[in-house]
Amino acid sequence: IWLLNGMELVRDEFTMDELETYKRRFFLPEAEFLIEKVGVTPNIICWMKAAAGMIGLFFNERKWCELAAEGEYGIKKKLSDGLLPQGFWYEASFHYHFYCAEGMTYYLAFCKLYGYEFPEMEDALLRMYRYPVMYAFPNGEFPNPNDGWPLLKFGNYAHQYEWIRNIHDEAAYRYALAQCYDKEDTGRADANIGGVSRLLFGRNWEEERFDGELRGKGLPDAESRVDPDIHFALLQNGDASVFLKYGFVLRGHSHADIMNFELFYKDEVISRDISNSGYGSDLFREWQRKTIAHNSVMVDKLNQPNRPVGRIEEFDRENSSCRVAADDVYDGIHYARRLQLHEDRLEDEFQAIPAPGHEEEH
Repeated sequence: IWLLNGMELVRDEFTMDELETYKRRFFLPEAEFLIEKVGVTPNIICWMKAAAGMIGLFFNERKWCELAAEGEYGIKKKLSDGLLPQGFWYEASFHYHFYCAEGMTYYLAFCKLYGYEFPEMEDALLRMYRYPVMYAFPNGEFPNPNDGWPLLKFGNYAHQYEWIRNIHDEAAYRYALAQCYDKEDTGRADANIGGVSRLLFGRNWEEERFDGELRGKGLPDAESRVDPDIHFALLQNGDASVFLKYGFVLRGHSHADIMNFELFYKDEVISRDISNSGYGSDLFREWQRKTIAHNSVMVDKLNQPNRPVGRIEEFDRENSSCRVAADDVYDGIHYARRLQLHEDRLEDEFQAIPAPGHEEEH
């Protein structure tokens, strides 16, 4: 994908013989490999099939586009299985949500450039980039349930929002980009002032305004919301926000953290999910993915063993409250948590409920 993005920028510099050599000796064998490769995680499958489709467009061999889209391991099937109704990727991690979208975003740019219609992928991607705008904290940081990396925010995915905004311009993507970049005069060595994508498509996003006619067009509205398909709730009241995760879709990339919440107030996340410092780290394996590192409850000093599907039992948008529950977090022990967010405090009621026949002390 990166090779093709670069080659597209300088395509006129290649001779026809050079392009034919690259196609025959590298790209078409690679497309065949990518189409035949199965048995890897769905987000990586999406990258591989997107690369095969881009090869088909760049070299005018469109059969690879069809092969990339169709079949049990095609993009259509993976999006149908993995993208939930509100637009979040089923692995329940903001990092993996963006990671899954990235390769297909470049493919969509090629589809537009070469006049190839792929409406299923386009619709999916537009929804995938809208979703984080509605669930981000007001300072641009994301909640961080399950595997990801610490302190994720819009700026970590600025290049992706530049590409999708260039493909399809809408207020939600402009809002994200307005929070992506640091001012150049901060003096910080790690200041994010953008990269190639900003040079290609960018503008002075600091001057972007979101009032008047833009209100209500996929922009944050300070309203509480819930996504029962991925088991997320976001309560908002004044300067405060609470993100709650109350269930699981799958075990992969999950942490033992059912009923975990993160709390934002005024301009910072004051109780955060520390997420993941790397898969090879003992800190990750023995602390960060376990119950003890989260705002939840342990029974008998044991890590939560099960990954139950949670349910929303009450949700009151006007009063910024919810009650959620999950069965068999531990064998025979159910959980329920009720949160109500006020302007100046968070009310939290947590219940560990033994099932009949499991009333013995723990």
